[in-house]
Amino acid sequence: MFTALENSLDPRFKSEHMLHDESEYTVQGTKIAALYLLRIFKKCEIGTSATIALIRSDLQNLDKLITECKSDIRTFNSKVKTMVQKLRCYGEPVHDLIHSLFKAYDAVKDSEFVRTIRDERKAFILGQRKDLTADGLMDLAESLYNIYVEDKSWMQHTDHQEQIIALQAEIKTLKSGRSKSSSSGSDRNSNKSGKKGKKGRKGKKSSGKSDENDENADDESKWAWKTKTPTGRQPKEKVYEGKTYYWCPNHRRGKGLWSLHKPDDCRNKDKDKNDADDEDSRENGGRASVTAALALLEQSESDQE
Repeated sequence: MFTALENSLDPRFKSEHMLHDESEYTVQGTKIAALYLLRIFKKCEIGTSATIALIRSDLQNLDKLITECKSDIRTFNSKVKTMVQKLRCYGEPVHDLIHSLFKAYDAVKDSEFVRTIRDERKAFILGQRKDLTADGLMDLAESLYNIYVEDKSWMQHTDHQEQIIALQAEIKTLKSGRSKSSSSGSDRNSNKSGKKGKKGRKGKKSSGKSDENDENADDESKWAWKTKTPTGRQPKEKVYEGKTYYWCPNHRRGKGLWSLHKPDDCRNKDKDKNDADDEDSRENGGRASVTAALALLEQSESDQE
C-alpha cells in the first residue's frame, strides 16, 4: 500500500516535501501508508492556502497588472479571468472584484476610455447600475478597447491634447528666452567687472539648469513646427509620426496652429476671435499667450478629473 502511494506522487513533489522527516510516517522502522497520506494532505493544504492568498493579493492590485499589460485590455481581462477561475476551483469566493476592476481601468492611458469607465463607476455607486457585474464590466471594457483599436484611436492624443502640447512648447520657449536674456545681462556685468580689474566669472562651470534648458530645447524643437505658418505655396496639410495635420487659422488668437482637424471642422473659430488680446498685451513680452496657455492646461486637468 505504501509503495503504491509513494509511486503515485510527482517526483518533484516527493523530493521537495516527502523525503525529509520520514519519522512522521515511520513506526519501528516501518513506513505507514496512512501516516504518509496524512503528510501529503498537510502539504497540499499549506500549498493551497498560500496559492489562494497570492491570488487574492493579485486581484486586489489589478492596477499594477494593467500597467504590466501596457493597457492591453484583452490581455488584462484574460489574466483576471484565469485568476478568478483558479479561486473557484479551490472552492473560494471572489470578493469586491468589480471595485478592483474600476481602479485598474482608471489607470489606462486612454482618456476617452477612462472617462467612459468613470461614468459607469459613478452610475454603479449611485445605484443606477445595480445589475452591473464584474464580468459585465470586463465585457464593456473590452468592447470599448476593440472599437478604439479598430478605428486606430487607442491611446492617441486627442485634438485638445495636441493643442495643449503645442502650448506647453510655446511656454517653454518663452521661459527659455527669458532665461537667455537674463544670462546675457549677467555676462555683460561680468565683462564690466573684468575691465575694472576684478576677476570675471568666465571660467565658472554652469549649474544643472543648463542641462535642464537643453532638455527643454529638445522638447520644444519636436513640436515647434506646430506654430509655424505655411507661406506661399507651402502645403497646408502634412503627415507627422503617422498622423495627418492640417493648418487651422482659428487657434492662438488667429495666429493659427497645425491640428488634427480640418479648418472647416474647427470648433474654436469664434472662441479665438472673441478672446483676442489688445496691442498692449501683445507688446508686453507675450504674457497674454502664456496666460491663455495656462488656462487651457488648467481646464484640461479639470476635465481629466
